[in-house]
Amino acid sequence: MKHVEIFDEKGQDNGWIGNNQFWWFDINYKDSFELFDLDSFYSETYFSNDHVGDNAIKNYVSYVKEYYKHLTGKELSSVFEAGCAGGWFTKEFIKNDIDIIAIEGSKCGYDASLSKGIPSNRIIRHDLRREIQLNRKFDIACCTEVAEHVETPFSSQLIKTLTDHSDIIWFSFEEPGTNMAHYHHPNEQPAKFWINLFDFYGYKCLQIPDSVAITYDWRGRYIFYNKNLQLSNIL
Repeated sequence: MKHVEIFDEKGQDNGWIGNNQFWWFDINYKDSFELFDLDSFYSETYFSNDHVGDNAIKNYVSYVKEYYKHLTGKELSSVFEAGCAGGWFTKEFIKNDIDIIAIEGSKCGYDASLSKGIPSNRIIRHDLRREIQLNRKFDIACCTEVAEHVETPFSSQLIKTLTDHSDIIWFSFEEPGTNMAHYHHPNEQPAKFWINLFDFYGYKCLQIPDSVAITYDWRGRYIFYNKNLQLSNIL
């Protein structure tokens, strides 16, 4: 796998690469079609700089619980979190007495989560580009600000992992044109890309209102649900 150091010795983020947001598919770009080594790609500096505000964290967990109850008529009791980064949301779910299992691929993200006091039996270090099967279903699976970090060939594996573990998915992604191109985002795709993938696995799509998503920094813009699931209410 490709080893890339994004941060310089002063901790400055050198990952911004201009306006070519389709750089990963550009055969003339030096790192096109590369598969990246997670532990060089996501360093300790990355997790110290990339943080989420306290209000956004609380709003995120509150709305996940609220929407789950609205859709199913039940209280949320379990969460599968795919790509927990530094464990911000994981910790808040635990504080809310939610049975959560979180997945994080990078060592620094995994260590940062443990340093927040998250018990080791609540987090698994695993590369989401590879298959994982926990042999259980959770009330909801959360995967936000993760999909754009997974190289395109592994997109279907990510969606399969989510749909294997829950009938309801809380999901977000980075669309092309949202920000400048960045090394950490080799897979910026339009909504249709992800909607079609979920449809292939038998899931319908609901869109969360912008007025809600903005309160937790857009970390959750769509809810996908199994077509066979009987919901109490629809958004």
